Amino acid sequence: MNEIPLEELLTQAENAGVFFVTGSDLEAIELAAQHNDAYFSGIDLQNCNSKTQLLEALSDGLNFPPSFGKNWDALADYLSDLSWLASDAFVICFANSHHYRDKHEEDFKTLIEILEEASANWSEQQSPFWAFLSLPDEEFEQMQVD
Repeated sequence: MNEIPLEELLTQAENAGVFFVTGSDLEAIELAAQHNDAYFSGIDLQNCNSKTQLLEALSDGLNFPPSFGKNWDALADYLSDLSWLASDAFVICFANSHHYRDKHEEDFKTLIEILEEASANWSEQQSPFWAFLSLPDEEFEQMQVD
């Protein structure tokens, strides 16, 4: 992970973005989010077996209004608003993201693109939006080497 302590990292909107981490990082990220009064959502992708289940998990985790359309365009729209959460900073942690990625590679890429777009939009407003996707330790370590 980053050398900056998470408590500080999560306060700097210009450093917000989408990052891969290990599962063991998720607890520290949640604590840092709480420490910085950021809205935190933990979403476990262990049992997400379809795009519909993924979008439902995001809808539940981020308390989307009932009007959420459960498609990629709606997800992008809702992530660019989030006014119902009444926060100036957002942290989403995806546990077991590799389970979904391994079964739905294209949808996973689309999810990352939407999360990156949301983070960039929020950073322009000086509101950090972080998304952390956990990978198994060995896979994360291999990414660091490559």
